Amino acid sequence: MGITQIVELEWAFNARNWQRRVKKGITKLRVSCGMYQEHLDEAIEAGQKTGDAIEGTDGLITVGPHKIITDGSLGSKTAFCCHHYPSEPTNFGRLEVPPATLKEMTEKATRAGMRLAVHALGDAANHLTLETLATIDPPPLPGSSIEHAQLLTFSDIPLFKQLNLIASVQPAHLIDDRELARKFWPGRTDRAYAFASLVEAGVELKMGSDAPVAPIEP
Repeated sequence: MGITQIVELEWAFNARNWQRRVKKGITKLRVSCGMYQEHLDEAIEAGQKTGDAIEGTDGLITVGPHKIITDGSLGSKTAFCCHHYPSEPTNFGRLEVPPATLKEMTEKATRAGMRLAVHALGDAANHLTLETLATIDPPPLPGSSIEHAQLLTFSDIPLFKQLNLIASVQPAHLIDDRELARKFWPGRTDRAYAFASLVEAGVELKMGSDAPVAPIEP
């Protein structure tokens, strides 16, 4: 399929799994192994920073970003939004990580040399995430990303550039979620999947598949 490198964001201490796989002969793929909050302290104690090669993998496997999930998804109506979901006046989605906690988590990871990969899908989640990242000390490391960024408020887009954040997006969702976006985000689809607006603002896009949610076929 032509795939030579992936970012692994399974909910596990992925570096150990890939050490085992490389030892068993999987040696034609470069892997950046992300990690969640449960695994961060172990990585810090081992002195691992984003970009470091994992021992015993011939440089194929490296430490990836620290993944944080701030809200849910469009299909489950848990993406955290500024407006409620149709016919559900109390449902604005679900905020999984409040700003104060997000600040604490991201500062800890950044000080330890970890890039950030923050899942923010709804416009309210993106707004709170961007506003929080603008306050952390030290600031996000180069290469840090917002994952998905599916619904944005146009006035928030300049913060991507100011913070030097990557918009990690999945073009397949433009098609997969088309009807869901019309149904759940009526009147807001002009700022959903706003890839062109991000590019025009000078924001770097990285395009992925979100496999296995969508096919990995490039």
